[in-house]
Amino acid sequence: GVEAIKEPFGPRLEKATSEMNTAEDWGLILDLCDKIGQSRSGPKECLRSIMRRVNHKDPHVAMQALTLLGACVSNCGKIFHLEVCSREFASEVSNVLNKGHPKVCEKLKALMVEWAEDFRNDPQLSLISAMIKNLREQGVTFPAVGSQAAEKAKASPALVAKDPSTLTNKKEEEDLAKAIELSLKEQRSQPGSGLSGSGLYPSASFLSSQRPEGRKVRAIYDFEAAEDNELTFKSGEIITILDDSDPNWWKGETYQGVGLFPSNFVTADLTAEPEMMKTEKKTVQFSEEVQVESVEPEPEPVYIDEEKMDQLLHMIQSADPTDNQSDACELLQLEGETNLLILTHSELSELNVKLMEALSLYAKLMNEDYAMYTKLQTQQYYMHQSANTAQQVGHSSLSLSCPLSFFLKMRPTNAR
Repeated sequence: GVEAIKEPFGPRLEKATSEMNTAEDWGLILDLCDKIGQSRSGPKECLRSIMRRVNHKDPHVAMQALTLLGACVSNCGKIFHLEVCSREFASEVSNVLNKGHPKVCEKLKALMVEWAEDFRNDPQLSLISAMIKNLREQGVTFPAVGSQAAEKAKASPALVAKDPSTLTNKKEEEDLAKAIELSLKEQRSQPGSGLSGSGLYPSASFLSSQRPEGRKVRAIYDFEAAEDNELTFKSGEIITILDDSDPNWWKGETYQGVGLFPSNFVTADLTAEPEMMKTEKKTVQFSEEVQVESVEPEPEPVYIDEEKMDQLLHMIQSADPTDNQSDACELLQLEGETNLLILTHSELSELNVKLMEALSLYAKLMNEDYAMYTKLQTQQYYMHQSANTAQQVGHSSLSLSCPLSFFLKMRPTNAR
């Protein structure tokens, strides 16, 4: 049965390597190569899916998967090369060579020696050569680069008939392989055939004129589909526009499928950086003129833990001072926590003293102000009272002096 693949590349990859295929669909294979570069996780996810098909129990599927793998290495650039030169891929290779079908193993080894030759000038891609050297030391044989055995293994037909009656013996199978190899050589010798280099796989430009290319846009924000007919994508992914008649919602296609999405979440500028990428770049861009200060983590609050204090006291009392061994990590940790507790307690005590002094000074100033205000009010009261009294006395003196003068004036002149 057909193996179910749940990865984003699953449906296309399964179709390209189906056990029911009778011919290699290079249009689909190159379409897969285009989809790989549309997301940052595309190369890793696609390589994992391909290796699952390489480990398929049906050699027919595994051979097609290796053809697809060779095409990806030829067309997807260094971002895919780095995944091929990873420890995860090396582990998968060892598993295939130990358990795989002989023809599958031969084709994989032929591809590896070709890659090692292509990557020989790049130190970042040296793991393939190291892997081949290590396997040779373990007794695994590899064909020489460009040898007849290597070309034969790479050109071996991945698509063999499922009906045994169509190929009755090994000789017919070999004749078919030679015919395919001869046909491929003739295509390479013809200009504009679409086959370039020493590999057997067309370049990404092959058949590009035959496939309609829709307008492409780049996502600048993440979008999570809320309905079944919507398209989920991450910022930075390339989306092929299928319908933009509606100004607000467009229909597009990515490696995850086809669906609707908001038109303001994308830009026609394929070189534009998504918001998430801008943020990431800001975190790693440094200027020599700017001093970068490291942000220390927030210290944990200090609590009084009597149990830890008792534990530390017990460990100190039971420690042997004559022992040359270093103190236990637990003892050092408890000692550090206790010292921090003592320091915090001292700081709090000092703050408490300063707070009490401030409160005492505040109360003193308040009392002095109140006393001064009361005294001033009393003085003003007495001064006001004294002024009133003096005024009243003056009026009384005047009233008393008037009758006396009057009587003096009225005194007879002849009183002498």
